Amino acid sequence: MKKVNIKIPEGIADRMARHELIDWNETLCREITFITSEREVVESILEKSTLTEKDVEDIDRKVKKGLFERYYGKT
Repeated sequence: MKKVNIKIPEGIADRMARHELIDWNETLCREITFITSEREVVESILEKSTLTEKDVEDIDRKVKKGLFERYYGKT
């Protein structure tokens, strides 16, 4: 197993110390596993995507316009 050293702010270290029953090593391993798995799913979806940058900009513009009209009325 690899060893990783991390720097955390003093305040967080103090909070962690108050919860001595929590296995922080296991907690961080689970969180890293979750985040990397989630990222791999996103990358897999993006690899298969046929959307272009322009398509994304068009969708973005339509969504923002719809939200604006919904909450502020039609212009």
